Amino acid sequence: MNRRPWSRRWKGAVRTLHVLTSTFALLLTFAFGASGFLLHHADWFGLDERTVEERSEAFPPRLLEADADRLAVVDFLRARCGVAGLLDSFEAEADGFRIRFVRPGEETEAVLDRHSATVSLRVERRSLLAALGDLHRGEGSGFLGGLLLDATSLSLLVLSATGLALWLTLPRRRRSGLVALALGVGLVAVALLACWP
Repeated sequence: MNRRPWSRRWKGAVRTLHVLTSTFALLLTFAFGASGFLLHHADWFGLDERTVEERSEAFPPRLLEADADRLAVVDFLRARCGVAGLLDSFEAEADGFRIRFVRPGEETEAVLDRHSATVSLRVERRSLLAALGDLHRGEGSGFLGGLLLDATSLSLLVLSATGLALWLTLPRRRRSGLVALALGVGLVAVALLACWP
């Protein structure tokens, strides 16, 4: 039995998977790499710089009762006060509620006071680059952001595996590839040992 056609089909399938994955994941992996660089050099790009907006508004007393429907409170904050982001925490306090919302590049804290029937909003905003850093870490990005991170991670794994398989099919470049692979593994090992507590 001739094994060559099977070998060619296997190489062709791996090459096709590699090309399709790299095409699909081009923007994802570029954004992941760029945001990782940004996070590593946050001080260069001013990622910690924030603008803070504070304001107070009237709030319906019925929504400030201790047994108020929390969903109705959150919906009111979103619809009437312009609060955006994922609900991060909802804490009942003696005189009202403290609610926190997050999304990439933005954090909002709403303090609802039962006695004055007001909500005090504090919104911290950071730059678009900081928002990219939050997406990289999966902070405040919700289900869709998690899916994007999973797709990026799986794409990188597939690209690495198919790239390794394609490299093994090239006998002329196998030796130089082994040298590069050994250097990469050695560099990672040294970095891990240097960072180990």
